Amino acid sequence: MDDVIVGLLAIGLGMAVCFLGLRIWYFMLPIWGFVGGFFVGAATVTAIFGDGFLSTVTGWIVGIVVGLGFALLSYLFWYAGVMLAAASVGGLLASGFLDAVGIDGKWVVFFISLAAALALAFLALVIALPVYIVIISTGIVGAISAVTGAMLVLNRIELSDLQYGSAWAMIEESWFWVVLWFLVAAAGIGSQMAAIARARVDFPDDRWTRANPSEPTPPPAPPYTPAHA
Repeated sequence: MDDVIVGLLAIGLGMAVCFLGLRIWYFMLPIWGFVGGFFVGAATVTAIFGDGFLSTVTGWIVGIVVGLGFALLSYLFWYAGVMLAAASVGGLLASGFLDAVGIDGKWVVFFISLAAALALAFLALVIALPVYIVIISTGIVGAISAVTGAMLVLNRIELSDLQYGSAWAMIEESWFWVVLWFLVAAAGIGSQMAAIARARVDFPDDRWTRANPSEPTPPPAPPYTPAHA
């Protein structure tokens, strides 16, 4: 029953993130931070003590504490959420790649996934294109969440199978789920790219300030029309 409840929540949140990530970005920041931090904390406990993923009270408590810390960080500094979004993509894709090439071992997977997460977070900081970072990150991670949720609901995987990440669990189960993830992610990214003009997301000039989603975005300036001589 726990798998079904978590799966349904993952499907709902994942589809919203995948297709509406840019438009609900500011409101989603603390949620994204909490989910990312929760999995980082729980996976760290699993790597250190060797227990099953979320199989102990310690794993849940550490996950919640780290999740709340990440949520607060994302709430106070909007660009921290952008970097966390990129980092989550790096960690998920790295763990999936390691499984695809047959590399196992909890510490190997943990440190390589961590390195990939930090690398993409740094890249997000350097390239400074928050709109496209948000669209691509939310499309990829939202699709992974939705597909993983469907696998939980259909009893194709269990929560303990997520200890190395959702991408790892998908590849372990069947390449069918990987193809489905790719199609959902492509649809979500395409939908968000087509809706950029309607989303009207105004990212603050100062990265390290708190975003104010309640402040309306000013209307775009009218096109320049040269004066007739």
